[in-house]
Amino acid sequence: MHEHLHRQWPSALHWAFRFAPRVLADRRAAGTVEFAVVFSVFAMLMIGVLELGRVVWTYNALHLTTEQAARYLTVSNSCTQSALNSWVSQSVNNGGSGLPGGATFTPVTTSSTTTDCIYNRSSYYFCQVTATYPLRLYIPVVSVAPTLKAQVCFPKIS
Repeated sequence: MHEHLHRQWPSALHWAFRFAPRVLADRRAAGTVEFAVVFSVFAMLMIGVLELGRVVWTYNALHLTTEQAARYLTVSNSCTQSALNSWVSQSVNNGGSGLPGGATFTPVTTSSTTTDCIYNRSSYYFCQVTATYPLRLYIPVVSVAPTLKAQVCFPKIS
């Protein structure tokens, strides 16, 4: 029984050495292999560009929403978390800003001495709104989850 296996092994090896030069010299599928390599690199670049565009769009929407929230708090003359929560619920019910759920908004009433909000007027007080949004990337290989942050200051009428 062992002799039978021993006899087949050299003949298979002989076949491989005999036909290997023909298989390696065959260029009929070279275009397919080159296409597969180039297409995979191109697809990864395209997915990266699309994902970068989505990150920039989401940051822009977050910043615009933060500006709208700060303006609302300035006009309503109330820079409190309850007023901001009221605006966020109204904004979401009216179609929102295009942001998916998960953004958090925090108002801060600051004086003119704050370095974040400088208007060169000592009589102004500012309503500063900070928003954060945990962004989930859709790239399967990358497990990075950046948090986007936007901060806006508007003068508060007192």
